[in-house]
Amino acid sequence: MKRYTFLDAPIRVLGVPHFEEKRVLRRLPEEIANRYCGVLGAWPRVGLRCAGGRLAFRTDSATLRIGVELSTLAPDIGMAIFACQSVNVLVGNYPNLRYAGLVYPAKYENKSFEGVVSKSSRMEDVTLYLPMAELIENVWIEIEDGAAIEAPTPPKHSRPLVFYGSSITEGAHACHPFSAYTALLSQRLSVDYYNFGFSGSAKGQLDIAEYTTTSI
Repeated sequence: MKRYTFLDAPIRVLGVPHFEEKRVLRRLPEEIANRYCGVLGAWPRVGLRCAGGRLAFRTDSATLRIGVELSTLAPDIGMAIFACQSVNVLVGNYPNLRYAGLVYPAKYENKSFEGVVSKSSRMEDVTLYLPMAELIENVWIEIEDGAAIEAPTPPKHSRPLVFYGSSITEGAHACHPFSAYTALLSQRLSVDYYNFGFSGSAKGQLDIAEYTTTSI
């Protein structure tokens, strides 16, 4: 098996602002999260977690082994572990993605976990929807020896959508991150997107308004 992490080409990180500069899976710079996401007692983690984050690539490997290392683990009894702490794997091109599998922790206290997902041996696009409610330390993918891996098919539209809002925008209570309305709309339109939904913290603060209008 050949292993790649989220930092390795040709894997592309989507939905994470300024990833090529920062090289971390965080939605906001830490200094902004510390100021902005303290509203109503919300922990700055809300601004740093990776709602909308995805890994994308193409491969002809029929087997994918995927591993995840989380920095935090704070399950919410009102939210599915399959959305908040798991990786959902979809295969195919927008808008016709098909569900391939789920990689999830066997126990709620597990910060590190891995699993195997199967697909056809054709060269196909693969999209990994990342855990939406935790800080992510690492994600790795192993493909079969002899299999190829390529950059993903680019979206139809080059400019991404930017969503701003509170918990529903972030994806709260969706069974899977790809079934949040932000993800569904981007799939239908074949466009990348940034999810700036912050549970309990969407108050239109100047910091976040400036960041989303001038830095993205």
